[in-house]
Amino acid sequence: MSTLGLVGMPEAEDAIDNLIESLKDPESQVRAMAAWCLGRLAETNPNLIVKSLIPLLRDNYWKVRTAACVSIGSLGSKIS
Repeated sequence: MSTLGLVGMPEAEDAIDNLIESLKDPESQVRAMAAWCLGRLAETNPNLIVKSLIPLLRDNYWKVRTAACVSIGSLGSKIS
C-alpha cells in the first residue's frame, strides 16, 4: 500500500476509493498507511480526502492519528 503513495498521481488515482475504504479496516497499520497514502494522492479531490481523514483524528491508535494529521496538514492550501 505504501507504494501507492510513492507512485503518485495520475497513476494511483484509481486506488483512492479503495484507500478511503481501507480507513475503516480493523488493523491500525492498514488505516495508518491508507491515511498516509491519501495525503500523498490528494491532488484530485482534496476535500473528499480531508473529509475521509478527519474521523481518524479520534482513532484509538496514535500512529493512525499521526498519519491522518500529517496528511491533512500536507494538503494545506489545496483544501477549499
